[in-house]
Amino acid sequence: MSMAMGYTCRPVRLFERWRGRLRQGYRCRLPEAAPLVDIALLVWLFFLVASSYVIQPGIRISLPPADFVEGASYRNCVIAVAQEGMVFFNDERVPRESLPALLADAVKADPSGGLLIEADQRVSHRTLMEVFNMAVNAGITNVVVATRPLVRGQR
Repeated sequence: MSMAMGYTCRPVRLFERWRGRLRQGYRCRLPEAAPLVDIALLVWLFFLVASSYVIQPGIRISLPPADFVEGASYRNCVIAVAQEGMVFFNDERVPRESLPALLADAVKADPSGGLLIEADQRVSHRTLMEVFNMAVNAGITNVVVATRPLVRGQR
């Protein structure tokens, strides 16, 4: 059937075109480095720009200002208390009644870990102290209340 249409069947030989050149000592050239570096930088730049648009859902907390700012470890558990009374433990909304059990579990998982309390500046002192006492009763010894640095001339 293929003979009638004018096609011939023959095996495909790879590099048939370059057979003579390869035998004469010519080598295959590698791709140039500059275009590859350009492509890598463009891909890196794309991911860098695109990642800034990823927004983490959450609540807005206005931290009170302070003259002193003590650092907190990244290993710390975080409790965020919003003005509306919402409580978040490690970025998950939880009822305030379940905080003692969650804090006790955190102490069992990492006894040397601390706690960072992020409370809105409009949260009552009573609510802040309740959370603080829950942490101390759970066995957490390093409790830090988050503040924002005070800008000179502002109060």
